[in-house]
Amino acid sequence: MPDLLLCFQKIMADLVFTYKVGFPDRLRLGAMVIMPDHWHALIKPQDKEVIESIVGSIKQRVFHTSRRDGGAKKIIRWQKRFMDHRVRNEEDYLQHLEYMRLNPYKHQLVNDEKEPWRWWFVHKDPFA
Repeated sequence: MPDLLLCFQKIMADLVFTYKVGFPDRLRLGAMVIMPDHWHALIKPQDKEVIESIVGSIKQRVFHTSRRDGGAKKIIRWQKRFMDHRVRNEEDYLQHLEYMRLNPYKHQLVNDEKEPWRWWFVHKDPFA
């Protein structure tokens, strides 16, 4: 895997596991899967927060961390847009969670759909 992609994954993973430091008042992270060139997350914005602002903050933090740490020889280039979907109920949540879980298998990063993916995070109590 190229340095840039590994750097991206490490930074995103760091963000996932330390998000309480920078974003506790902004979001609740239900689940996240970090792929070599993109990521999926189930995020619940806190009061008065909008998803566009949260995603923008995440993109900025990853970009600046990658530059600061010097781990990336190239600059991370984000897409200008992103796709979002409002989860309507528990069934909808579980369908999106399953889509995320299978994403590494779909992209042939694991050999079996039951094989765990290193860059997969699910909160034990996602939206309490």
